[in-house]
Amino acid sequence: MASLLDLSVKTAETHRSNIMSKLGLHSVSELVLYAVRNNIVQALESPSHAENASNQLAAQKDPDPTDVTH
Repeated sequence: MASLLDLSVKTAETHRSNIMSKLGLHSVSELVLYAVRNNIVQALESPSHAENASNQLAAQKDPDPTDVTH
């Protein structure tokens, strides 16, 4: 994130710490949850769910040639 904003990592960490202090948050996970709940960021689907969906889609397109059940 720091590089996207053209900041040093230390500066980004200081800003994050100040925000968390002002909001009364004690962990990065609390900060992320706050951001999602207040529509500051949008939560994405978990990688395991996305991977399962991707695998299901691939299975529909390309059946397993070793599967003799169909």
